[in-house]
Amino acid sequence: MQRLMVFGHNVEVTRDLRAYIDSQVEGALRPFGKRVGTVCVRLHQASDPAAPVSCYIRVDLNPSGGLALGEFAPGTKQAVAAATRRVGAAVGREIARAQGAPNPADRSHAFLA
Repeated sequence: MQRLMVFGHNVEVTRDLRAYIDSQVEGALRPFGKRVGTVCVRLHQASDPAAPVSCYIRVDLNPSGGLALGEFAPGTKQAVAAATRRVGAAVGREIARAQGAPNPADRSHAFLA
C-alpha cells in the first residue's frame, strides 16, 4: 500500500485510533501487495453521540480500477473492523475479476428452460 489517508467528521482521529486503522487496513490489504495504491478512510458520526459511526473506505488499485464501500456500527473501532473486513474481501474479488477468474455468483451463462 502506497498511501493511507484518514479523515474524521465528528470523530477525533487520535494516535491510538490512527494506529488501529493502519493495522486493520494493512491486515486486510497486505495480501494484494503493489496492486493496492491509495486508501482513503472516512469516519463520520452525527452530532448525537448515540448515533452510529460510519466508516467509508475507498481503495485505488494499480494499474487501474478501484472500489469503495462503507459500514455502520455503534462504535468507531467496530465500524473500522467491519469495513476493513468487507474491503479486503471486495478487493480480492475485484482483482480476481480483473484477471479473468470465473465468479461463482455469476450465472449469466445459465438460462431458464
